[in-house]
Amino acid sequence: MSNNKWSEQKIDELLSQVPKIHDTRSKDEVLKRLQQDPRLADSKNKKRKQWIPSAVAVAAMATLTILVASFLNNPQNEDKTMSEIAVTDSSAKLEEESADDTSNQMFSNSKESANDSAGITSDEETSPTFARQGAVLTSVYPVDAKEHTVFHIGMLSNDGIVVPLTVLIPSRTIANDLGNAEPTSLDLYNQYAGELVESALGFAEFHPFEGEFKEQQNQLIHKLPSTHDYDLSSATINAYTESIQETFYGYNQVVFQNEDGSQAEFDQVGPMKPRALTSGNTFTSFYLYRNENGNQFLVPNMNETHSDVQEAMNEMKTSQSDYLQSVIPEGINFEVSNEQGINRIRFTEELNLELMDPQVASHLIEGILLTNGSFGNDVQFENIAPLTWNGFDFSKPVESPVGANKYVWE
Repeated sequence: MSNNKWSEQKIDELLSQVPKIHDTRSKDEVLKRLQQDPRLADSKNKKRKQWIPSAVAVAAMATLTILVASFLNNPQNEDKTMSEIAVTDSSAKLEEESADDTSNQMFSNSKESANDSAGITSDEETSPTFARQGAVLTSVYPVDAKEHTVFHIGMLSNDGIVVPLTVLIPSRTIANDLGNAEPTSLDLYNQYAGELVESALGFAEFHPFEGEFKEQQNQLIHKLPSTHDYDLSSATINAYTESIQETFYGYNQVVFQNEDGSQAEFDQVGPMKPRALTSGNTFTSFYLYRNENGNQFLVPNMNETHSDVQEAMNEMKTSQSDYLQSVIPEGINFEVSNEQGINRIRFTEELNLELMDPQVASHLIEGILLTNGSFGNDVQFENIAPLTWNGFDFSKPVESPVGANKYVWE
């Protein structure tokens, strides 16, 4: 412990010597100064998203707490007198109070102006709307995409969980917005990500990504602004990279750069090396996630990959956390084998889906299909009844889903 501590008496003496601050400026003068401040002009033109969900914020705050505690225990900045600190604080407080009403009005006008320019009057009126399917099945299958274009996007929940959302956009909408050429995942992202009302869907405000994406052959380059929130902690970095993985299909890797083209560095990890993009082949197990609103999603555990599908299927039997719950009901066992690229899932005892809760049965079947699909394999179910159920024909191999968590662009 340091012996160089300020006594209360000494602090009181110094504070009593602080001159009283009198601000004789009118409110008009304060408003004029605020309007000329380039920092406020920047914030008016570009409002930063407050995307950090509670779970991610906790991890970031833990890091800040350690840094602050370290600073407090190392009082090397005592060159700055208490009177200087008090004068600065008093002046800042006075200016803040004087400009409070006017700055709030400026923010309100800025927000209304931005909404007017975008043709938006409220969240409820923001287009497009998304309709979650009322059917028991929630994944997207090849048959669903016949007259639609599939738009993948990794959404961020308020628990810090990246949820893969598979959006079906009608072909006529694509033709009107992007022409008849087959759009890339970047084209789709640039066109539609900004129109997502994430809060209405129960997610954190995370998209669009800060910075700019560029294509270079089969790789994607993310040019990051000088200030961004992606490197606050390991949790924010994971959310950022996992969302990119779930969003951009059709590219081999993503490269992280500063605006000048140099390699980006993140505070927590240093230089950000290029990362492989797998277009859904993530070699992961899928689990059930329930958000704070009670909505249910099938999500991969991106923190753990597997060498083969048998290992991934065995891992599925165990819940990974309070957020990632197993889709395999207790007492259900199976054997996994592979023949000519098709995974055979044979239940030890006959599985009768009609005797199960429909949603539990759906999560079981689709969780298995998505896990196998992350390895690029279709599935042949064995010792299952009935042979036709909810559109599935279990007498032959079942195609892997195109993606999890179906939403339709209306």
